[in-house]
Amino acid sequence: MKRMPFLPFLISGFCTLMIPLQPLPSFVGVGLSFVSVLFLSLGLIQMWRLRRQESNDSQEKIKAEREPASRELESFLLCMSHQRHDWLNHLQVLLGYLKLQRYDFCEEYIKKVTDIANKESQISHLGYQPLVMYLLTFNALHKELTLEVELPGALSLTEFPVEDQERIYTLITGIIEIYRSYALDNQGDPNVFVLHIQMLEESLYISSEYEGNLDEENSLSALHTLVKNLGNGEGFFVEGLHNNSESIMEFYVPLSVKTKVMK
Repeated sequence: MKRMPFLPFLISGFCTLMIPLQPLPSFVGVGLSFVSVLFLSLGLIQMWRLRRQESNDSQEKIKAEREPASRELESFLLCMSHQRHDWLNHLQVLLGYLKLQRYDFCEEYIKKVTDIANKESQISHLGYQPLVMYLLTFNALHKELTLEVELPGALSLTEFPVEDQERIYTLITGIIEIYRSYALDNQGDPNVFVLHIQMLEESLYISSEYEGNLDEENSLSALHTLVKNLGNGEGFFVEGLHNNSESIMEFYVPLSVKTKVMK
């Protein structure tokens, strides 16, 4: 707690006590009374300012504590709106095929939508909640890059130590954010980023494929920095094709425990 302004009150009390203790000229008594009232007023003003500052600080603290929850709620609502819009589009496409009696197209489109739902289910089963939330909400929150996630086999990160889960999260989100940050306007066409995640026997294999318009030089430098920051023993990446319209990279993350490859 901040210190109370005691000094003005002490001076005011001292002046008040001095007035009756000894005979003083009238002008001195008046002067002491004036000084007493003046410092009493200063003390009250300082106390009021202190209380107001404490109140403001408390409100700012409450606001700061609520902001993350508010942002999460806003992101959740935005994602729900995005998903609702997507499903309405799917239903409208199917309705159009039904009206045209193109039942073969209906079947093909239903398989496509089912594949999308299965991929989202696979992402949900990754187990590490921050990564799951990031991947599932990315397309709803960002327009400069369209993310597609490929998981050819069942994969759950919960079987790995926390440090491995955090390292994988840092690498995956770091890669995506680099491509998102250096994606350039593609004249109306989408910039597409495909992320492939697969479990090997003693490491996690991640490949990335970007197609669109890209700041070639800065994105490559950022990728090198990302891997370097993870440490020499934390993984490595193989640089493939990389130019201003296409980029293919491979990353390997050594794991603390040996795992069985799940088909």
